[in-house]
Amino acid sequence: MSSAESTEAQAHSDAIDILNIVRSVLVRVQQLRDPSQSKAQPDYVGTLRDLTDVLSNASSAVRYLLNSATSMNSLPPELLARIFSSYAIDEVRHGPCSFRPFRIPSARATVRLTEVCKHWRDVALSTATLWSGIICGGRDRTPFERYLHLSRSSALHLIVNGDVETVGELFRDQPSRVRHLLLLDISENWSRRRDPRDLLSAVAPDLLACTLDLRFWPRAGLPELSYLLFAGKAQDLRELVIQNTRVIPLDDFPNLTHLLLHGILGIPSVTHILDLLRRCPRLEEVCIHSIRDCTPLPQDPPTIVSLPHLRRISLFISRSIWLIYHIIVPPECLVRLDEITLEDTSLLPHLPLCQQLQSAQLTRLRVYAKSTSPLIQGWTNEFCIELAGPTSESGLFLSISAPSATSRERLAAALSNALLANPLFAHVSVLWAIRQPTSFVLTPAVLRALPALTMLGVVFDDRLRIADLGDVLSAKDGAADATLCPALAALCVQNCKAGEGGMDHVRHIVESRARAGGRRRIRYLAVECHESLHSQALALHAQALSLRSSVDDLLVRSRQPADAEAKPPREWGSYLDCADNGVWPDWTYFVHPGQGTTL
Repeated sequence: MSSAESTEAQAHSDAIDILNIVRSVLVRVQQLRDPSQSKAQPDYVGTLRDLTDVLSNASSAVRYLLNSATSMNSLPPELLARIFSSYAIDEVRHGPCSFRPFRIPSARATVRLTEVCKHWRDVALSTATLWSGIICGGRDRTPFERYLHLSRSSALHLIVNGDVETVGELFRDQPSRVRHLLLLDISENWSRRRDPRDLLSAVAPDLLACTLDLRFWPRAGLPELSYLLFAGKAQDLRELVIQNTRVIPLDDFPNLTHLLLHGILGIPSVTHILDLLRRCPRLEEVCIHSIRDCTPLPQDPPTIVSLPHLRRISLFISRSIWLIYHIIVPPECLVRLDEITLEDTSLLPHLPLCQQLQSAQLTRLRVYAKSTSPLIQGWTNEFCIELAGPTSESGLFLSISAPSATSRERLAAALSNALLANPLFAHVSVLWAIRQPTSFVLTPAVLRALPALTMLGVVFDDRLRIADLGDVLSAKDGAADATLCPALAALCVQNCKAGEGGMDHVRHIVESRARAGGRRRIRYLAVECHESLHSQALALHAQALSLRSSVDDLLVRSRQPADAEAKPPREWGSYLDCADNGVWPDWTYFVHPGQGTTL
């Protein structure tokens, strides 16, 4: 007999037993006399109480059978426990960073599971991992002794936000069970009473993931960056996140794969950061952030650090370009560099990074403003450069800032210096110039550095006009090499206005290249109208449709949603030679996430 048939037979037998019990109860009720004569019947009240207990037990048994008959409860307990574990989990994001959130079993969600029915309660109580999340200190503290009992021998996920005396007992009695640790000192200031290093060294040998926010420690008397944080015992540590740190640990982390240093409070030292990276040879993801200026580079050049397993590195610090100069990354890697000045762009072609990433064949480039606010754009020129491959597994992100008074010519010269003779940009076939940066991206100096360009996307800015755009990209009489981007075959124009706002430029470019013929001809044209009024939209549509005879394929669309900006039309995906699926790497780290718990 199969297990399903055995369960069904047992349920049928239980139902018959319950029915017999109810029948016996009815017989006993019928045998009772009139309640007015209860004094003549000494066991009257006792009999009623017995009947009440029998009915209550029978009702519980019926509810149990009903719950057992549901499809959810027909699952094996092991599978149901896996579902519970996926549900009862909290992702604690401490601060604004979305880097590797701390995952801990949710005590509240687990308790809710035990209140649904007896079967769920039995499964939840028998699943030790559901009770392995312990919070010491703070308003959400848990009764750790009860949770230690229910979690049995499973690995613990521990949040320490105070109550260090209790934590000290736990670390002393069961140090090997603490595998995931979030250690905070942001309100109770407990690090005055207890050195965090004592706690960390007790559990360091078995730690797999550790997040620290010790903004009040160290205090006077501890020289900066000069001691071991984990007493040199964190050999198995895989993830390390340090928020608001005054120190950079000197420990060796031979198996560390994910590292975040966020909000370095002291003066970041390039030498100390490189030394830390050198002691983490298996790193896959690195993020370093500080609003302080880094110390100057030493006279003797630091040792080059090789990170062959790296998949992603983000440097939100000043002198990021100097730091990445001393790091060797694999070709399949995402690199983000912030706080780059206009003068730093001339160093880009000389970075070893450009030689290391060039084999990844990065073919897509886009340039856009870091902020769309006119107030911010009024006092600074901040723009971003993204370079990525077709699969978004490798690429480069640059955040560049310049004074607001910087001229268009100066910005174009700086960008062209970064592109010229740079092997990273040799294979770029797709370029997107988005809003404000179009004024200095669509210039001869920049476009001349991209000879392999086959697709150009332009998102016009509402407040900006480019007077010479049509002349820059139009076909020139005479030699073919006089025309910029001679292989350009696709042009996608978004937020386009009638007249001098954009459509006149598009007409001049398309018609001049059509007359020139050959490889200089625009084959695919997509125009998205800016106008919202019906009459203006019709006029712009008419101007765009008049170019049908000059191209092989023409798309004219009304204004698209914001999430469709800087993406080629879906209709081009099946036959366009250039590879742009509109999906770019996710470079964002420091945002307030929409989900998860934030401490």
